[in-house]
Amino acid sequence: MKRLTDTEKWDDPWFDALSNAEKNIWSFICDKCDIAGVWKFNLKTLKNKIDPKITIDSFNKILDGRILWLSPEKVFIIRFVNFQNGDISKGDAQIFIAIRKMLLYHGITLERYIEIQTEYEKKFKTVGSQWDHDPTPIPSSKGLVKDKDKDRDLQELDEIQKFIAERCPNVQRMAAQLKDGESNKLLKKFPRELLFSKLAAMENMVGLTKKYRSVYFTLNQWCNMAIESGRAIGMGENSKAGELDKMVSQYYAILNSYPGQDPDKVIESMKISKEQEIKIRKVLKI
Repeated sequence: MKRLTDTEKWDDPWFDALSNAEKNIWSFICDKCDIAGVWKFNLKTLKNKIDPKITIDSFNKILDGRILWLSPEKVFIIRFVNFQNGDISKGDAQIFIAIRKMLLYHGITLERYIEIQTEYEKKFKTVGSQWDHDPTPIPSSKGLVKDKDKDRDLQELDEIQKFIAERCPNVQRMAAQLKDGESNKLLKKFPRELLFSKLAAMENMVGLTKKYRSVYFTLNQWCNMAIESGRAIGMGENSKAGELDKMVSQYYAILNSYPGQDPDKVIESMKISKEQEIKIRKVLKI
């Protein structure tokens, strides 16, 4: 998936003062976050890919004022959405609806999002570029009045959208995300275990976003092919891919029967070999 980049950051005193590794860290999280600008914090990944010496403290020092911690595992890049898509608070463009839903999934109502942006602009007195500025802390969200409006694009995400939000960053980068009602169509047509299995396969496909555009049509096509032909998309009874699909389906069948279970305990309950466990952990990224 392609994203916009700010060519003016090279003239920004803050960015210019960063070391090469620190510049790469900023670029990395901007590239790897989801469409709502939320990156699942992974210190090990930063150490392995960019800087072995990076710590949580140094990460916070580098990006102070440009990020907001939503939880110990989630980092919100404050100006990402505004820079990439402009004002998402109005309009029914598909991408705006998808972003607002994703923000809500991360616990950010539209009202809270607007407030964060407004406070950021006040602190920085934003002129021209709205991306890189001298860092200033964002005010606490305590005491905010929560949005009581029940707009259709601010409803809770359904189970397929939640699965994509939690486990499928690659799928999130597809150009056309699920529209209202499309998840229900898929759930009425296919077993949920098959849908989750195919989403996992899509997530692990190299070049997914180059070959496929729509989450709905791709998922629908892959599930149809799996049903029509036992060998399609790795569903063959005797194929290794088919064996893996069965394990993924079994995993989600157990998980859906008892929501909130520890993934490790779910895998343990499946009573599979060590080799099979390694494979399924790789696919599910756990």
